[in-house]
Amino acid sequence: VLIYNSFRTYKTLEILEFYFKYSIILCYLPSYTSYKLQLYNIKVFTPLKIAYYNKVKWLNRGGIDRVGKEYFTYLYQLVRDRALTKRNIKARWATTSLFPFNPKRYT
Repeated sequence: VLIYNSFRTYKTLEILEFYFKYSIILCYLPSYTSYKLQLYNIKVFTPLKIAYYNKVKWLNRGGIDRVGKEYFTYLYQLVRDRALTKRNIKARWATTSLFPFNPKRYT
């Protein structure tokens, strides 16, 4: 699944044929609707951001002032596996009120 916005580069014939060939499903996000997805960004990725920030601070205390590519991928791999667990994602996605739909929650 590829979620995209109004950028024209995603909709050229060559690109669309590529998506079709590799069974990539396009999901168009209309203008001014991204705020709905911010909940997911805030809820699910916050633990990842916090864990990554803490690892960067740890490097900084060790005397490394700049996080280059070699450190980014190493640090990201360390924190991703801990922060983006299935349990964590499901629990945080449920707090966004977007999915799963639970009418009892609002009464």
